[in-house]
Amino acid sequence: MAEDTEQLLRELKDILGKDRTPAERQKDLKVKAEALVLKAKSYSNEYSAEADIIRGKVYLAQGDILLKNGQYSRSLNKYQKAVNISNDLYYLVNEKEKTLAKAFLSDASKAFELGDLIFIIESLKQSQKLNPEIDSEYNELLIILENLKN
Repeated sequence: MAEDTEQLLRELKDILGKDRTPAERQKDLKVKAEALVLKAKSYSNEYSAEADIIRGKVYLAQGDILLKNGQYSRSLNKYQKAVNISNDLYYLVNEKEKTLAKAFLSDASKAFELGDLIFIIESLKQSQKLNPEIDSEYNELLIILENLKN
């Protein structure tokens, strides 16, 4: 078992040393890092919950990178994978979803400046989905915008 782990660590170091684009390197590292965590998890139930949290945090980090690059839907997918892996990350993911809701609102504002009605509607819907406490004025606004679209 330890040999498998050492092999994975060697592969991780090898990936870092290879001549690859940052995106290729990141993808390979993610796959190997997750394999390493799963291997650790298989050794003992004692570490199972901790391993799940670590795996979830890998997805959180990926989601944060996507969020910073304006890829909100992909970011949301990563956050949801994180919470599916570990419920212990629920509150952290909930906060990240609130940040995403604000980002979608920002997109709606930008789309308004560009006059892109469909993008405004979709951004508002995404924001509302992530933050259901948004008041009923959003519903009214979405109805008005949908009617304008048709």
